[in-house]
Amino acid sequence: MKQYILSSIAVLALIVSCNTKADDGVGEIPKENTEKILYFQFTKDRGTHSISVEERQEKTLTIEGLKDGAFEATENSGGAISLSKTTNPAKLTIRAYKVGEYPVSIKGTDTDGVKKTITLYVKVTERDTGWKNGVYTVENIDGDMTEKDSKGYVEFESLGYNLFQNDIQPASARDKIQVSANGGIIRVTAQKHYDESIPITFSVKNAAGDTHTVHVRRVTKFWELRSSTEVIGIDPNTTKNSFDKLSVPPKTPYSVTHINGLHYYELHKNNPYYGFDKKSIAVNTNITKIDLNRIKYIYGVSFSGCTNLTEVIANNVETISSDYAFANTKLTKIDLPAIKSIGAYAFNGTPITTVKLGKNLTTLYANALKGIEGTLLELRIESSTPSGVTLVTDFIGETQARLLVPNASLADWNSRYPWLKDKFKGGVQGY
Repeated sequence: MKQYILSSIAVLALIVSCNTKADDGVGEIPKENTEKILYFQFTKDRGTHSISVEERQEKTLTIEGLKDGAFEATENSGGAISLSKTTNPAKLTIRAYKVGEYPVSIKGTDTDGVKKTITLYVKVTERDTGWKNGVYTVENIDGDMTEKDSKGYVEFESLGYNLFQNDIQPASARDKIQVSANGGIIRVTAQKHYDESIPITFSVKNAAGDTHTVHVRRVTKFWELRSSTEVIGIDPNTTKNSFDKLSVPPKTPYSVTHINGLHYYELHKNNPYYGFDKKSIAVNTNITKIDLNRIKYIYGVSFSGCTNLTEVIANNVETISSDYAFANTKLTKIDLPAIKSIGAYAFNGTPITTVKLGKNLTTLYANALKGIEGTLLELRIESSTPSGVTLVTDFIGETQARLLVPNASLADWNSRYPWLKDKFKGGVQGY
């Protein structure tokens, strides 16, 4: 029995030792080299490792397991790559210039005091310039400059094809973009809106006469400005389809804080009450959705009569100063988280069911929400300080809708405006 037990222990010890990964002799488990880390202490002398770097890019490799972090790195690529290093911590930075594979010799002493030479193969891969089989495709030019860093143009490398042939097609698109080619860079600047099914094309040649082609699928330039901060009109090249085909509403320019939709509204000589220029925002049936981006102020019945308008994103709007700002649209809901004040009949004649007003609300003027009583289901006011909010008694008529206010300030709201319960037959409730 004793001999059997001893044999079992020996077998168990053998099993345990076989399941233990090889180490460096002191119990540390070897680690695999990666694109970012070279474990010097685990790589055999004259061993190899490889990493990839895209052309005109650089990569920094951390070298672990060096004594004092000291090492030497040399290459003989003829300028295809360059090296720079730091010690403590040991890092090797490779800058790539030319496609190919280039050996780098790394010499040092590992933490066990063993001197080693390791060969690092640097594979320089071709960078993506955007050109595919002689064609460069621009998906969209943000001519409205809707983001902070937008420039209204796109630039890309010419790869030696610097001679613009002035052959923009289709002919109807020649005023939609402006093309320049200088210093190895082609720049395409948005001039007017373009979103036809056929892309804009033009060609460029190199010194040998070879031709490459550029395709521009869309030029987004919906809005006309009076200044960098005010939208006053819409590009007449836009159509209802220009709005409908977008998965998200088109944004107004990043720099714009005001919108005046009445600027191009005209009174027809035979009808003193109705008529509009193609650039007018007001009564424009092409507009179906819009993201007001950073706009704070809405003036001049801006979207009144936009009978196909169904969606408005207005995250930064503070003031709707004009009467009938969104009257006779198809809005069914509106969220105004930054709103401070609303003028008369802002949503008159819309099928709106939900209105949400943020915590910064200060004033609802006379008739502000008149004309929506029949469809309104819920008005939410997020201000928890009713003493700071002025509600003119006739800002809205009687409605079956409910009014929601913060639960913690419900008593304050009822105390300051006891007549609200007579306006909102659905009740004044906390949320």
